[in-house]
Amino acid sequence: VIMTKFMNRRYSFTLSVMLLTGLAAFQLEIFRYTDRVVINKMFQEGDLHSWNLGDWSAISVIGTLSLYSVLKLLLTSISIMLPLPCGAATPAFALGAVVGRLFGEIVRIVAPSAGTSVGTYAIVGAAAVISGVTRSLAIVIIVFEITGQLSHMLPVLAGVLLAYAVASRLSPSIYDVILKIKKLPY
Repeated sequence: VIMTKFMNRRYSFTLSVMLLTGLAAFQLEIFRYTDRVVINKMFQEGDLHSWNLGDWSAISVIGTLSLYSVLKLLLTSISIMLPLPCGAATPAFALGAVVGRLFGEIVRIVAPSAGTSVGTYAIVGAAAVISGVTRSLAIVIIVFEITGQLSHMLPVLAGVLLAYAVASRLSPSIYDVILKIKKLPY
């Protein structure tokens, strides 16, 4: 009987958080797409308006990507700490791709003659964020398999190594944090 009450509370809490975050996130049209679609679109070159992903320009491209980044970080943090297991890798990868793309869009505005593609910034950002979150250097191989291009090898390797070093100095990996918060043996 006690276990049934606990399980029902766990499920009802998770469902209520899911409902509230879903309603909040659905207001921004980019959240209506899966992380996979967002990642693929961030890696592509070209203007965000031409992708037919909805109203990216409701605020502005910079504003929409900034708002998505903040909300994605907040909502992913909440969903990771739920009593039921949730993924951390794909949302962190999508967040990194959007932050990288945001940086690339800012560079495109500030220095239009820089010559580096905004898709490269998204790839480096995705690899760096997921490496910093999970403390894994093997993400470099996964990024090369996803993109199919080795031309981004140097910036991706530099970004991953820098993110790994900085994140290791600041905090433990997400998996260690989850183990400590949920008081699981490790």
